[in-house]
Amino acid sequence: MPPLRFHSGRFKEGRPLGCPDCYQTFAEALEGLLKTMHKGTRHVGKVPESLRQTRDLSDRLTLLQKKLSKAIEDEDFEEAAILRDEIKQTTARLTNAATT
Repeated sequence: MPPLRFHSGRFKEGRPLGCPDCYQTFAEALEGLLKTMHKGTRHVGKVPESLRQTRDLSDRLTLLQKKLSKAIEDEDFEEAAILRDEIKQTTARLTNAATT
């Protein structure tokens, strides 16, 4: 196997590093380049709208279910009824979002 050679200029031009081993061997140098080029090494890009909606509704449903459990535990049945109705609406919206 030929020796690994890393040329940051070639990488910055969009050329591949050469082989999968390059990413491991030159990890330290690449991390610095990525931080400079992308302002970090963690992906924080955009999420498709449909996926974001589904995730948000799912998170909302989880929160509502926790609140419902708490309301039942506290015997706050008026609040529990409101939460139950909101859970039904959110579940319907989630189902609709998942099928479109």
